[in-house]
Amino acid sequence: MIKLHLHKAGAGMSSKTACGRNILRTHLSVGWNDFKTATHRCELCENSKQFELNTRNDKKAARVSSAEVIRESIRQLIADPSTPPEQVILLAEILENQVS
Repeated sequence: MIKLHLHKAGAGMSSKTACGRNILRTHLSVGWNDFKTATHRCELCENSKQFELNTRNDKKAARVSSAEVIRESIRQLIADPSTPPEQVILLAEILENQVS
């Protein structure tokens, strides 16, 4: 069975995969987005530092985007005229603490 390898670095014939193989030895080397959705992946690439780094970066990006969603919804609540003034003050304080 053919397995996909995670492309790590380099261009052309000097390319390397996450498991350390040269591009000449691996027929199927794909980027991170394709690798994480693939079903048949190289076990060495899955256990590599590059895989851990990419996974960590994905989690960090997800946390940042969820924080942005929360900030935006707080801003919308503050701008809504039907929001009680006490809540506006609390939300403004929360937003200020989030940004700092």
